[in-house]
Amino acid sequence: MFSCGQNEGAPARLIRMGTPSEYIKMRRQAPGGRPLLRQGGGRRLRFVLGWCREEVNLRSSTPVSKGAFIKALAAELGTTRGRLYRVIRGELGLSPDALWRLGNALHKLGVWQMSGPLALSLEPRYDAHLLGVVGELVLDPMHFEMRGFLFDFLWYRSWFRNPDDSGIDHIANYGVLIPPRFDLFEAAWERWYAFDAGQLATKEREERFARAAPPLARAVSILRAQQRDDDPDRLSDASYRIILRDAEKDIRAYFSVGGHSRRKFQIEASPRFNLLSDEEFGFTQFGKRLRSIISPNGERVSAADAYDRGWDLRVSESSGLLGLALLDCEREYYLLVAKIIEPLLPLIERLLSGTIANKHRADLLRMRTWWRPFTIISCLMGPLDDTVRRMWDELASFILESMTQERREACYGLVQVRDLHETLFSQSKYGRKLRSMITIPNDVAKEFSKYSITDEYSSSDFHTGATPRQLVSVLQMLHESEFGYPSADTREELYWWFRDVARALDATS
Repeated sequence: MFSCGQNEGAPARLIRMGTPSEYIKMRRQAPGGRPLLRQGGGRRLRFVLGWCREEVNLRSSTPVSKGAFIKALAAELGTTRGRLYRVIRGELGLSPDALWRLGNALHKLGVWQMSGPLALSLEPRYDAHLLGVVGELVLDPMHFEMRGFLFDFLWYRSWFRNPDDSGIDHIANYGVLIPPRFDLFEAAWERWYAFDAGQLATKEREERFARAAPPLARAVSILRAQQRDDDPDRLSDASYRIILRDAEKDIRAYFSVGGHSRRKFQIEASPRFNLLSDEEFGFTQFGKRLRSIISPNGERVSAADAYDRGWDLRVSESSGLLGLALLDCEREYYLLVAKIIEPLLPLIERLLSGTIANKHRADLLRMRTWWRPFTIISCLMGPLDDTVRRMWDELASFILESMTQERREACYGLVQVRDLHETLFSQSKYGRKLRSMITIPNDVAKEFSKYSITDEYSSSDFHTGATPRQLVSVLQMLHESEFGYPSADTREELYWWFRDVARALDATS
């Protein structure tokens, strides 16, 4: 078997590649039920081992056959050739430690580029383990001598996985360990990885390096939270890549500016905008009417007050939803969205999959009356850039028509959130039409107005199993103690989900 632990020759975890349901059974659980990374890595070994054999042959006077190479590698790992071939064919998977030892074995056989950390970086499923071992490494004062390497190694790790010459070139440029760094990585791996279940209580815990490297700890936490039982191949998971992108920016800044992550803004202290106090919008006729009920003295009010006052019938187009959006109360807004759609999510999922039953058709038709204004109000929060334009053609047409010819030419047809704000507050026919589009039906308004808004938050405020994964991604960012607003990419995934539901509802008769 593969060597897998502190004692040379100890058995490694070789896991049979299986169905998603089998992965559920194989997931390890840390104390308290925290999910750890699934096993079964090494799906790209066929390409990697072929390249490694070519590398060995470049430095050998006698060409090494595939069989001889596998035999030598199996001997170095203490396993059989048959088992190694099963790994290459995808019938067996490797645990993180077995993959790590494979990288080290290839290095000993003469593949100078290979190492344990590099082998681990080739498996997207084990990103949390890779970031975890780097987090343990930064606790060692010696890591300051290799900050540039760590920055490049983590930044380009996804490029290492390219199954062509560009992947090999990036490995040669950014992924090669020099000898003194092998020992540092080995010691960090020993501290990080739990070689048996009894070590889980003390290992694989990002809290150990959270103070020294908050971006790395945050990224590990995000990766854990994004584990999904039904997706064994992390590389194909678009949502995983999008939510990690924000963490990647922090990692890059951490290594490039001497250990300090980029500044983030707390939501309560630094909202991006308050449209009711904006002279361009808050002092229009429509803005004044809204200010008189939501923010009487032009002062910023609490999210709870903005929501309650937004349902004032004196302004027919107003709603609690609109009040939250105009004051940029994003966390409160999306928590409310999660509450509203929680009982509806199974219905929405069946609708999107085309398996809806006739008995639900009345509920869907009622949903259609408020889903579109619900989505347009959501679009008032940004940044979304040209996603607003692509949400619905009719929405884009109102915004574009309300612009001057000069502005239309300047923006080349791209509509941004600011343009949506301007059209909403405009006294033109386009503004009136857009305000009619955001009006929540009276019966739905009465129902929605009963929801409460709180200023106290915890991650238990929403249930990940009863919330769309796109919204979960946004909410997880919003619940960080130091908060960077969700990126346009993260937000865009949520808005496309809104759009997909709207299209499915429109097709319901």
